Amino acid sequence: MPLTASRSLTTGLRVLGRKNIPAYTLEYLTPCHLHRPGTHDTIVVPVIELGRDPSCAVCFGKDLPTVSRKHAEIERQGQEIILKTLSQTNSTFVNGQLVHSSYYLQNGDIIQLSSDGPRLRFNISEGGFLKMGFTQRMNLLVHQSVRPYQKALIGLSVLMALLVIGIALFMTNQTRLSKGLQAQTSSQAQQIQFQDSIISIQDSLVRALDSIASANDQLRKEDSLRYTNILSQTAERMIQNDQQIASVLEDNQRLQQTISSQNRKIKHLEVRFQTPRPSATAPPNSAAAVYDRFREHIYFLQVSGFQLVMPDGTGGELDISWNGTGFLLSDGKFVTARHCIQGWRYITEGANEENLLANIAEQMGARITVLFEAVSPSGHSFTFTNRQVQLNDTQDQIERVTGPGGKLVEIKVAKPDQTDWAYFQRPRHSSLHYNASLSRNLRAATEVIILGYSYGSALQKSYNVDPLFSESRVARNGLASGLITLTDRNFGQGNSGGPVLAVDASGQHQVVGIVSAGLGSEIGIVVPISAIR
Repeated sequence: MPLTASRSLTTGLRVLGRKNIPAYTLEYLTPCHLHRPGTHDTIVVPVIELGRDPSCAVCFGKDLPTVSRKHAEIERQGQEIILKTLSQTNSTFVNGQLVHSSYYLQNGDIIQLSSDGPRLRFNISEGGFLKMGFTQRMNLLVHQSVRPYQKALIGLSVLMALLVIGIALFMTNQTRLSKGLQAQTSSQAQQIQFQDSIISIQDSLVRALDSIASANDQLRKEDSLRYTNILSQTAERMIQNDQQIASVLEDNQRLQQTISSQNRKIKHLEVRFQTPRPSATAPPNSAAAVYDRFREHIYFLQVSGFQLVMPDGTGGELDISWNGTGFLLSDGKFVTARHCIQGWRYITEGANEENLLANIAEQMGARITVLFEAVSPSGHSFTFTNRQVQLNDTQDQIERVTGPGGKLVEIKVAKPDQTDWAYFQRPRHSSLHYNASLSRNLRAATEVIILGYSYGSALQKSYNVDPLFSESRVARNGLASGLITLTDRNFGQGNSGGPVLAVDASGQHQVVGIVSAGLGSEIGIVVPISAIR
């Protein structure tokens, strides 16, 4: 918490009045612009802030952009010293473990501001006290006090210095007065001189107190004026932003009207002239004809919402998203890979932290609802959730991993095997047929066609998605561990869930599998369409 004026002044009196004071040190371990490794700061105030803001007692420069302006604070509460997080965007760690809110520091703990930020060692002697001289105590207190109380503490130091001078003058005059009386010198003159000294000291004290009061009044006026200016500038920027947003919305509305008008003209011309599709000139079963015949049934699949609700009702929307491919079969099944639906179950080394946390929450009873949007090249789109989908998770394995706070927790992990499929029934149908028998009995070197959205949105336009065409060959006869193995792999991430087609005995292309995963740059793994139950 911020220091109040009374707390700052009380702390100042205690620190200045004692030789053994409660203190600890922060040793800098990471080279940076403002601090050399091996140097340290001795902390004597109850609360300090760490960050890039110049007001922080432990301040870092612009060469450390992952340190927030107000990143963390350290507060002394009795015998305990607590590290608290302040930043909403950059994490704080102690001994490599994430600090979620606060942490009780122990001697030798390593504090790190962000995952790649500066590291500091917290050191405190047994009993938590350090012995230091008055000047050192005063310097530390003034430099580490939170604004706006630094001026008050500077004034306090002036006041105490004047008091020391006054006491010294008093003792000197007392000694002189005593000697003067013994020598029967002019005591009246010395008494007058002593009274003048006392009056001078009083005048100095009054001027010092007036200076402190004036400084505090000036500081309050400056702060008030500064905050007023900030509020005024913010209001002006908000008004400007509103005007810009209104202008953009008007431009967008005009653009939409223009696009609608052009689309109507294009449709009119298509009907009038009956322009033939490009595939009309291609051989009926050529690769180009296959692509043109089936591309409209290949959908770009992406997550548009991810909601997690714990059993006690807490939780909400999470910023988790991915994309893949899905396709519509002749019997109305919309098919994709299971890992495109339950991404949080497919945990591998270096997995996305949000997916891992979602998996842990699911094992604790959380309800996960994912909203998907599927878009075809013609612009036809629909939405669905993971709760509409049929899949098989009975072979998922229980594993123990390190969760929040360093505790071991259990999660369910799926492998890229023959269960990597998912589907649900649609009211629409397509011309994309499948052959379960052929999918189990493919011969080595058989050519297959693969359609899908390799590398996701990176190769797609937001207003016109179009699947990529690629060709591969079957690497071995039949299935291996229930899967089809391909060589000359020609697909990447984002193609997951896309169809794999082969020619049947009648010379027709039919779906035989679902793109699942890749092994290196050469081998592709495909789930046979016969695996769907």
